[in-house]
Amino acid sequence: MLGRLGPRYCDMDEKTDGVCTFALPRCGEVACSPEIVTLPVRHRRAVRVRHRGAVTTFRLSCRLPVPCDEEHRCTPVPRTCEDGALGPMQEGQCDLDQQANGTCTFGFFCLEVCGRLVESVAVPVGQARIVERPNLPLITVTQYTLRCVRSP
Repeated sequence: MLGRLGPRYCDMDEKTDGVCTFALPRCGEVACSPEIVTLPVRHRRAVRVRHRGAVTTFRLSCRLPVPCDEEHRCTPVPRTCEDGALGPMQEGQCDLDQQANGTCTFGFFCLEVCGRLVESVAVPVGQARIVERPNLPLITVTQYTLRCVRSP
């Protein structure tokens, strides 16, 4: 998570989805643009980035997030999805595309206000993602652990 003696560059997309998204500084002769690197939870990786004529090695590490808030308050909800099988209508409904394609698509809806799909999270077979969602109109958070299993 740290550049050598530098600032933190993780998790730039601010999603609690089991993947860290790093935006590392990179400037060439003409312009600057971040080097985007993703890394699954519990993985480490060294990345070399050219920045203003020099090469910096970043040692990246992605760890599980602290649960929900500073006081660790949230409601944990596990969802296990079978690839290709549509689950019951609920937050984290699976598999929305109903395709046995190696990925489960979990759907999150605006149930209280509008009833439409507002976000979907893709999880490859055999993997899991952690997603935190606010419970509107309340001021609470649900932490979903989304798992995808192969269809029999």
